[in-house]
Amino acid sequence: MYEVFDDFLTTDTWYTTQRPDMHRFYLALDQVVWREDFDGEKLAAYMCQKTGHSRDSYMGAEIGRLADAACTVHNFLSGAGRLT
Repeated sequence: MYEVFDDFLTTDTWYTTQRPDMHRFYLALDQVVWREDFDGEKLAAYMCQKTGHSRDSYMGAEIGRLADAACTVHNFLSGAGRLT
């Protein structure tokens, strides 16, 4: 499921908060965040594995930030009864 982030992760600036990067992140997130089985921890693990960064590195912290944002969206959708 998290393969939808592969194109996002191949962009040199994926870890920044620049508008184009965040736009690409949320476009990918939109493809999976609606699913009840979405899991932010699994997303973070996938992103770390795909990029080769450990969770305790600077880039791992950026992955954690993105996973937290994804969880916030998922939790909102869950609370609103909008998951599929």
